[in-house]
Amino acid sequence: HRTRSAGITPPCLYRLGFSHNNCGAACVKAGIGQWSMLWRTLPDRFLWHESQEQLTREHLNKDVSILRDRRGGITRPMTLRLLRARLEKQTSNQVARQLELPFRPAAWGCG
Repeated sequence: HRTRSAGITPPCLYRLGFSHNNCGAACVKAGIGQWSMLWRTLPDRFLWHESQEQLTREHLNKDVSILRDRRGGITRPMTLRLLRARLEKQTSNQVARQLELPFRPAAWGCG
């Protein structure tokens, strides 16, 4: 990297895997993937933006959101709160599936 050779340390968002350092990884033009990554890597920052989105919704008294849910060919607002709930459910389902795996010590290389 030219920045490192010039003695410049790249911003931490690059080390966390973000493709850019704009808007602190919380750009209103970012998609579901980037917001999901923000939830996984910097949950406090995600929660702050989630609360600001909710305040905006209340202030405007409208069903507005940063994200869009386009599943099923229909576009609907998707709040950061809903995205977080989906991500938490997904994580909890993954943990449950891992706990259901059969006991196979040979697969662990123990012996």
